[in-house]
Amino acid sequence: SCDDVYCGEPLVRLGTGGAEFVSLADGADVDVYLGPQGGYHVFLSAEMERLCPIVFLQTTVDVYVDGQRHTIFDQTRHVQAVRPTPNLSSAQQYWGIQAVVPCNLYPDDPDHDVPCGTFRSRLGHIEDFEMTVTLRAEDHDGRASTEIKTLQPVCCEE
Repeated sequence: SCDDVYCGEPLVRLGTGGAEFVSLADGADVDVYLGPQGGYHVFLSAEMERLCPIVFLQTTVDVYVDGQRHTIFDQTRHVQAVRPTPNLSSAQQYWGIQAVVPCNLYPDDPDHDVPCGTFRSRLGHIEDFEMTVTLRAEDHDGRASTEIKTLQPVCCEE
């Protein structure tokens, strides 16, 4: 547990960014990146308030194909967030969550033909579907907050 005392409910916000927090509105476009090891991912990040600096961050990404939900990314990380203004605010950020896109949803990337195995199934291209991203932050004192946003993946950045 931590010694910090907070007034009000905890808050978590979902954003994007590999090296900083960039706020995302519900329904916003989010870039799909080709990584150096040949797979695709989306950068996600978190901004939190009124939580201890060490938190559990659970990130889940779902897509719906023909009305059926497919969880394509589900990760819980134990992280220490960064406080941009220590001692002035409880605001803190964590960035660089790489939500991996599985092979069966690789984007239709005109610049790369990335193989992912001989017997892969294909659900379609990630940019043909909306993603529902659920971000939950919980500190060691049991304070927690969740945000859910629907985002539109856009192919393809490097």
